[in-house]
Amino acid sequence: MRTLTTCLLTAFVFGACESTDPNLSPSLVPAETFDAMMRNYQTNGRPDVIQLAAGTYLTRGSSAWTLAAGDSIVGAGMKRTVIRRMDTKARAVINGWTPAGNNQARIADLTIDANAKLAGKEAACGIIGLNWTNCTVERVQVIRLGSYVPKESESFGIMLSCSTDCAIRNCVVERNVAGYVSAFTISGRNTAISNSRADFSWVPGWDTRLQAFCLAGAADCGGSSNLSIINNRTSNARFAVFCDTGKRIDGITIAGNRCLLRTHQNAFAQGIRLVGGLQYTNVKMNGNFFRIVE
Repeated sequence: MRTLTTCLLTAFVFGACESTDPNLSPSLVPAETFDAMMRNYQTNGRPDVIQLAAGTYLTRGSSAWTLAAGDSIVGAGMKRTVIRRMDTKARAVINGWTPAGNNQARIADLTIDANAKLAGKEAACGIIGLNWTNCTVERVQVIRLGSYVPKESESFGIMLSCSTDCAIRNCVVERNVAGYVSAFTISGRNTAISNSRADFSWVPGWDTRLQAFCLAGAADCGGSSNLSIINNRTSNARFAVFCDTGKRIDGITIAGNRCLLRTHQNAFAQGIRLVGGLQYTNVKMNGNFFRIVE
């Protein structure tokens, strides 16, 4: 795998390259420039580590490109490297419902701005990984999630769906700008969320479905097994651990989580809500702390 620190069209800073256009700040890269670079990596036929310097990268996100198999995106740190959604048609900032899947991808050390107030037909999301294997999301912050669209469009922070041998760790989802948010979601096999945090805000009129750590049965990929939610934190969520798919999950570990939950009006909070209890087998819970306030 090659590691790249990239300078595109000699106009912006990606690592050590100098800006040659005095009218463009190296810390703000427009969508047409950033997306063109990402499409090139998508189609070049080899795995790359795309290293982004500190700055803000505007993007059309899943409307313009997907992360190619084996490619990784690594920033200069949370709040230093920011990728911001700028297209109402983009379901997610990174990827989306792309059935081709991914293998050995890594997303790390950056902030994803879902920019949910830029509303479209579907709620804005951060990362959606479908059919991912041996992939890692770590030290990623996701901000400005929320659903402004009717009915059932859910705003996901980091979702790995039908994933196998994957990990989400040391990540943060915070600063939501509306309701109906699921901060972290996993389904598939041998996949875990650990040492991560979901902090919510809520104002009257927002949807009260604020879910921190979600599981899914993933019936479309043969069900889920061995899913773990370990040593995480949340504040002001309605549900700490949540699943309502009603599909079979064999093997769940929920351990060491500390959660401050909030009841909103008549929407009562609950630490662990697994709907359809007969569908869950080999469930282990220990060392969790849940506190509910109004």
